[in-house]
Amino acid sequence: MMVNKKCINSLSRKILKNNRTRNLFVIIAIVLTTLMFTTIFTSGAALFKGMQNQVLRQAGSMAHGTLINLTKEQYTHISDHPSIEKIGESIFLSPVENESLKKRSAILQYGSDIQAYLLFSAPYTGKMPIKENEIVVDTLVLDALNLPYETGQAITIEFYLSEKFYNKEFIVSGIYRGDILVSTSSMFVSLDLLHELENENNSVITDSINASVMYKNSNNIDNKMLKIIEESGYSNKDIKFGTNLVYKSLVGGYDVTTTTIGILLFLVIIFTGYLVIYNIFSISISKDIRLYGMLKTVGTTPTQIKKIVRNQVYSLALIGIPIGLLLGYGLGAVLLPTIIASLNIDKAILSVNPIIFIGSSLFALLTIYLGSRKPAKIASKITPVEALRYQNTNIKKAVRKSNNTKIYKLAWNNLIRDKKKSIIIITTMFLSLIILNSAFSFSKGMSMEKFVETMISSDYTVASSRYFKYQFNENSDSTSDVLINKIDSSGIVEEGTKIYYTSITHILSDDAYNNFFDYYNKLEKEEKLNGYEIEAINGYKNREFGIPISAYGMNAYGANKLEIKVGTFDAEKFLSGRYIILGAYSDISTESHYNAGDKVTLDFKGVSKSYEVMAIADLPYSMSVKYYPVGSIDCFIPNTEFERIYEKPSVMSYIFDIKAGYENEMDTLLQDFTTINDKTMDYNSKQTISKEFDDTKKMLLIVGGMLSFTIGLISIANFINSMFASIITRRTELAMMKSIGMTKKQLRRMLGYEGLYYGGIPVFLALIMEVGFRNFFARTLASQSWAFDYQFTILPLLVVAPVFLVISLMIPYFANKKASNISLIEQLRGAE
Repeated sequence: MMVNKKCINSLSRKILKNNRTRNLFVIIAIVLTTLMFTTIFTSGAALFKGMQNQVLRQAGSMAHGTLINLTKEQYTHISDHPSIEKIGESIFLSPVENESLKKRSAILQYGSDIQAYLLFSAPYTGKMPIKENEIVVDTLVLDALNLPYETGQAITIEFYLSEKFYNKEFIVSGIYRGDILVSTSSMFVSLDLLHELENENNSVITDSINASVMYKNSNNIDNKMLKIIEESGYSNKDIKFGTNLVYKSLVGGYDVTTTTIGILLFLVIIFTGYLVIYNIFSISISKDIRLYGMLKTVGTTPTQIKKIVRNQVYSLALIGIPIGLLLGYGLGAVLLPTIIASLNIDKAILSVNPIIFIGSSLFALLTIYLGSRKPAKIASKITPVEALRYQNTNIKKAVRKSNNTKIYKLAWNNLIRDKKKSIIIITTMFLSLIILNSAFSFSKGMSMEKFVETMISSDYTVASSRYFKYQFNENSDSTSDVLINKIDSSGIVEEGTKIYYTSITHILSDDAYNNFFDYYNKLEKEEKLNGYEIEAINGYKNREFGIPISAYGMNAYGANKLEIKVGTFDAEKFLSGRYIILGAYSDISTESHYNAGDKVTLDFKGVSKSYEVMAIADLPYSMSVKYYPVGSIDCFIPNTEFERIYEKPSVMSYIFDIKAGYENEMDTLLQDFTTINDKTMDYNSKQTISKEFDDTKKMLLIVGGMLSFTIGLISIANFINSMFASIITRRTELAMMKSIGMTKKQLRRMLGYEGLYYGGIPVFLALIMEVGFRNFFARTLASQSWAFDYQFTILPLLVVAPVFLVISLMIPYFANKKASNISLIEQLRGAE
């Protein structure tokens, strides 16, 4: 057995050495296939991790779950549970009352080292507090207090405890990097301070612990939380817990369209790699078929012949896969910044996790195995007699099939003689063309106008930076009056409005109640509601609480931007303060809880007033608070009503248009203010949105172009190998044609026609598909993207087609030139 194994390995090596050209093309195919898998894995993993990290930071914790208000005894019992990977504890002390920290809310709390880590608050310099006068703060707090990023400095913190005011001096023992995505800064104090305050106030602080829990993975977090509670001797009635919804949305959930695209992408790569490797080895087996037949005559079994073929494939894989992994990782590093910029992710790091490289290698090996399986089977089944008689030509049959000896028809007969090989070459070329044209069409079809209109409704929007992070809080994130006054006094504003915001609850009238539940009952029957939405709607049905109202205040400039669906907008009536406009149930609905003409009584913090519904409308997303409580009503009232009801209403945002040509002046004003005067403010403009749009288009073109280019390289490599192998294996046939009078010029023309067929057919098919299915693409893509306006184009095909055709003409010429180095007599002897 050992001798057989050595013989098989020796034969495999010798066949490899005798097929250097074939080996080169196989390695190229393996490298490019592995490269595509690695690029997708590395970029995809980095993007997923970046998006997850960003949302976790917004949530303020990376913990899987939180146990709330534990006693010391409960915490001790639960923390010993074997399924817990990490557990950290924190004890809330008090909100911080410093006047300079009003814009950056902060809290005082004790936290263990693990807790600080899980809350993204571990010090990058210094250490967690131990002494009663030590404190850990973040860079945003130090910025607000105008202090340097230095440990050891004194800091005065004001806070209340048991209605007693404290003005206490601390020493900064550690600093962590503040994160604008996190709504509140945690300032960590020592356990010694908590004990001191307990003694001083004769109160218990340290027996109310919140514990952050991490498991080995994020699967079934709810069940795991219940398990550790129950197995520690408690029930969920004794201990309340919460789970991090980020893991449910990003890990448990998935987007059907994105998942489908991902699966199709993988199938295209596997299919392309399979076609090429299969074709190359099929040609190689045909060329070496006599060798395998002779091996059969000396007793080599089919299984051993399969091993000989497979050994060659895997030997080449050992060279191609590592190169593909390195190149794919490098390409991922090049593409990632562009993808990050287009998706508005602020941070994503390319991973070097071995699982990524193992996964890429396994997919590449799967492709290689599938591609080599059938050729190995063919080689193993050939009988010695069939192998010795085997010719890769059938000139007599070809001539009998056609009485017409026109050159282009001879070339066509040559093409269709080996249909499988021809289909494989044409298919791989066709795939690269379709992907390239589709990426370009999608990029070209993205509508700048639709994108900008959706993202911003005016030339500029200024607001709290938290508003742009979808974290607006009406009590703490009002837009700076100083900034608004500075904008208004610039002299370049044409028109604008403050958009006030508040959330209130409302008890529906009987008719409105029936309208509301008719609508949502229909959605529930159609299974268009998730569990959380159904739970909330049931609460409204039982009248456990009022319907939430998102109330917006604006002037006529803002109200004119609403999309009126029912009724008419009258600016004079609207500004009178007697009318309101209500939002529709959804952007595709024309109905609301109330109808136009109905009377609605609203209660704004104790101030009640009756209004008439003027119209039903949609609020542009860019003007909204950017989150929607289930079943809520959008309500639009004149800003004069807000100013009448509230002494200082919360300004969600300020939107405005400016005079043409003054964009640079306004950008400079806003940039200076938001980076120097008040870092809690931010702004958006049509210019910045347009840049985001360009980045997205660029990303689509680069990713689609790279995929198309790689598949194109594979297909061209396949074509080159096929033509060289075909002409070399057809030397006898070509020599016979020369011997009966075919000139060299006619031979070159015939091979040129063959090349043109190979290059022209995929171009023709791609054109037919793009033209024939353009209406289908237009409807499908437009329905999937709010910023898409399909535009038919075949420009990429027209640009690439000449390249394909030139290559298709050149390769047969060079292959024939190489084959012609052997004399006609020697070529004819090849038939013996």
